[in-house]
Amino acid sequence: MKSIYLITLLFVIATFPVKAVTTVLEKFEVLNSHKYSYSYKEVCDLFNHKDLPLIDPAGSNKIDCMGNKVNISLFCNQKLAKVNNDISKKFMRGIIDQDKRKVICQTGDRINLKEFLVYRVQGGII
Repeated sequence: MKSIYLITLLFVIATFPVKAVTTVLEKFEVLNSHKYSYSYKEVCDLFNHKDLPLIDPAGSNKIDCMGNKVNISLFCNQKLAKVNNDISKKFMRGIIDQDKRKVICQTGDRINLKEFLVYRVQGGII
């Protein structure tokens, strides 16, 4: 059955002038997930940037503590290690929730990723 899909894919690639192949992440699922939420102030305080009037996200993985950029993955590793070293070993990712102005440290046992390929041709997308 897989050979039929492979033959079909090779036919499509050979038939159309492909410009680029892009991998798109469709699903990021953490099994046995737990989320720990911290304020922006707690992030800056851990790295001795205290009592700051302006704290904002600096991209998808950093917090700007008045000019000092803090990586949230580093924060999560250090913060979770203080709580429980076994939890920090299960750290999967750090997320910035801009609406609630929180940093979320997500732990879990395993990550399931589901992705698919997008073939771009001269006339559009297959």
